[in-house]
Amino acid sequence: MSDEIRAAIRTRLGALDRVSSVWGFGSYFRGENYGDVDILVVVTGEADAGLLSTCSAIRTELLELGQLIGTPVHPLILTESEFECQPLRDMNELVGISG
Repeated sequence: MSDEIRAAIRTRLGALDRVSSVWGFGSYFRGENYGDVDILVVVTGEADAGLLSTCSAIRTELLELGQLIGTPVHPLILTESEFECQPLRDMNELVGISG
């Protein structure tokens, strides 16, 4: 199922403007028991009105995907400059999905 979910995430988010890269993290991507799928989405640009609509579109796509697969998909959305600061404790464990 992992490859199918990754492909679905790539398809759904790859078509959105401003999505720079997508990463997986958390129990699902470590191969452990999971209750959700955690996704880190990196977007281009800084905070502006367009970013709000991009974030809304990302959340909508992943909510729909979660309903299809029967498991919630939770996005963490960061700008490229936020991502460069490496804010997650487990940055070295991120699994590339796209980008």
